[in-house]
Amino acid sequence: MEITPVSQLRPGRLNYGLHVRISRMWEFRGTNEQIDIKHLDLVLIDQKGSSIYAEIPPEAIADLKPHLQERKIVYMSKITIEPAKLAYRVVDNPYMVKLNKRTVVVEDKDEVPGFPKYTFSLIPLDKLEQYKNKTDRFIDVIAKIRAVTNATKVTTASGDQQMRRVILLENLKGNTIELSVSGKRALEFDGEQVIHVGQHHHVIAIFVGTLVKLYKGHYPFLSGTSACRWYINENDIAEIKVFQKSLPSDSIPVQKTYLQIDADAAQKFEDRTLQELKHVDPFLDMGQRYQCTATIIGITENQTWCYRACKICNSRMIQKENNYECAKEGCPSTQFEWKYKIPFIASDHTYKLEFIVNVADPSFEVLMIKERFGKEPIISFTSSNEGALAESSSSFITEFKDLPLLIPITSKDTKERVENAGETQDMEIEPFGIWEEAQSSNKRSFGELDNHKQEINNNNEDP
Repeated sequence: MEITPVSQLRPGRLNYGLHVRISRMWEFRGTNEQIDIKHLDLVLIDQKGSSIYAEIPPEAIADLKPHLQERKIVYMSKITIEPAKLAYRVVDNPYMVKLNKRTVVVEDKDEVPGFPKYTFSLIPLDKLEQYKNKTDRFIDVIAKIRAVTNATKVTTASGDQQMRRVILLENLKGNTIELSVSGKRALEFDGEQVIHVGQHHHVIAIFVGTLVKLYKGHYPFLSGTSACRWYINENDIAEIKVFQKSLPSDSIPVQKTYLQIDADAAQKFEDRTLQELKHVDPFLDMGQRYQCTATIIGITENQTWCYRACKICNSRMIQKENNYECAKEGCPSTQFEWKYKIPFIASDHTYKLEFIVNVADPSFEVLMIKERFGKEPIISFTSSNEGALAESSSSFITEFKDLPLLIPITSKDTKERVENAGETQDMEIEPFGIWEEAQSSNKRSFGELDNHKQEINNNNEDP
């Protein structure tokens, strides 16, 4: 069989033969994971590093899927070439491959040294603003993982349910953005292992197949559904090693945060005025939850706004002769990190009370911001040091062999766990406790980090 490089594929011929690696593979089902597959999607990459999107129609999936697997190198024949779709492009190629029931797929069982594994076009976080709400292409990013929520089932605005997990990403300049992965991807992402490794090591990830979305027209976030994939701490990806080289040797622990579940959303809060809250007995009313509407009228002066927080329990650290000790009885920690603790004064028509925003253990939750006065916080898209990484393709280099090896983290096998987890791709998601306009909340998620961002998962992501 004559092999044609991907870069030379053109519509019209029917006798093309391909020698490619299956870099990615996913099922596209449309609005819900419970409905039939609309098409099986692939990203193929040849020995020269050229990539192309491929699609398998429903009638051919049963015959071809048993021969397909991510990372496999295969020979393909009896394919057709078509112009690429105008929206949701996963790679920069003007053409796409269409497989059919007569397509022949044969695995190449020989080890091929240097055959590329990955393909992506990285966009720095400080350039994401220009891609907001655009659907012509998917977005690939590289970042350090700062925090991860649990995966939980949430109810969408249309009444359906889907799994969701939120990941906080940070670039080299400290700019952050949240990535919401939903459906099967929320379960496949190994959040527990990321948190475990991230307590003592950097966790650097490349996420491919995402979209930049806005909530309320102002707050950007990344959305990842079926087309989304990730490569975490892969030592054979040069861009990850470049990123690692720019980081300090000591890492900041990855935070484990809480994403509200439907049971929390169903809880009712008793309305109280500030005058009434003043007389609440914390001993008699322990565990009771109230809500009130108030206006922030000032910041408490002459009080500290940050403190040394224990890395294990977030309690205050006490300075001893040669080190620090945790104030919590029985906690053995001697390490701390700085946390915000901001006191402010709020007022309603009945009274004024002082509140404290304590990132480690907030004493209250913002349920809804009804109106803003003065300067509004927005994400700052400042320039970053990621320019060298922008819009590049992966090729392994040995320049960073002296760097310590990162600990790779793979995806979970979730075939059995997701049988009843609906993956929603074309509907709005009501906020569930991560952002400031959540209708109710059990715990604050990322503390002071980007609490103002909101999410709608309005994905009609048909590549």
